[in-house]
Amino acid sequence: MRSLDPEIGKMRRVIQEFDKQIEDMHRTVHKYLLDRKKNPHPHHEEFLSKILNFKIRGVKSRELEVRLDSVQFKAANRAKIWKQWFEDDAKGLFQKGDLGSVSQSTETSGISLMNQVYERTKENWAKFDIKEIESKEKFIERILPAYNKARRDLNAGEKLTFIYDKDTHRVVIKIKKNNTK
Repeated sequence: MRSLDPEIGKMRRVIQEFDKQIEDMHRTVHKYLLDRKKNPHPHHEEFLSKILNFKIRGVKSRELEVRLDSVQFKAANRAKIWKQWFEDDAKGLFQKGDLGSVSQSTETSGISLMNQVYERTKENWAKFDIKEIESKEKFIERILPAYNKARRDLNAGEKLTFIYDKDTHRVVIKIKKNNTK
């Protein structure tokens, strides 16, 4: 059993690298959609295929299986987001500069979405060289009730948008009219 430890460590590092690459690709896809002329196509489909088809070979480890399942779930979840971004962009609805938008038909669960928004908020804090203002738990505790209320109050032709307020360094939720052209 001891001879497998280096292999388990190697697989653990591969899975951790996948997790980091998902975050990097998330930013890359966003940058591409912000300015296609300046940023190359992210080739996210090939990237997703590599992660989603990855299998643990040569070792048996429940820990690695759980870690890989988590990373593959995250990749599949991000794939849904990226697909929505590309669809929104094709319709001229991609929100350039805010934290993204959701409609009533979005399949992402509230908590999962809040986790994603929190990660984007942390990126903004880092960009502005600001210490973490609130923990993920406090963030979700504050924003999830507002999100659920805003979803209930949505009317046809409206969408929810998460906006990073540069003055307070917090995320707020706004309801905007869809600009369908």
